Amino acid sequence: ADLVGGVVVPTRSAQPAAADPALAADAAGLSDRAGRLSALLGEAYARRAALARTSVRFGETLAATQAERLRRRLESDDAQLSVPAARLAEVGASQLEGVAKAIGAFEQQLRTTAKALPPRAEPEEVA
Repeated sequence: ADLVGGVVVPTRSAQPAAADPALAADAAGLSDRAGRLSALLGEAYARRAALARTSVRFGETLAATQAERLRRRLESDDAQLSVPAARLAEVGASQLEGVAKAIGAFEQQLRTTAKALPPRAEPEEVA
């Protein structure tokens, strides 16, 4: 075998599979399994990326909801908060809104990056 551009290329003398049908069948089976494994890894990567985006969206929603909850509590007539506690709640709500916006921007960046990637090859049907 020769190394050409970082790829191993078999030479004519290194191709016993052509002479031996059993080796040819083994090579074909190995190639088929490698193709299946490649498709499986591609699917796993896609699922991982989708799960990450879902988690990011959940984090954004959670932060925004908590900020809204704090603001409602501040505006409520039932809330009897001291001045420092009210100020802390206001700062906390503002910071949570900032976190939600930052997470939203990150999620948008993930979505844009995902759209820029080349489309995945569909896995072949396995009999």
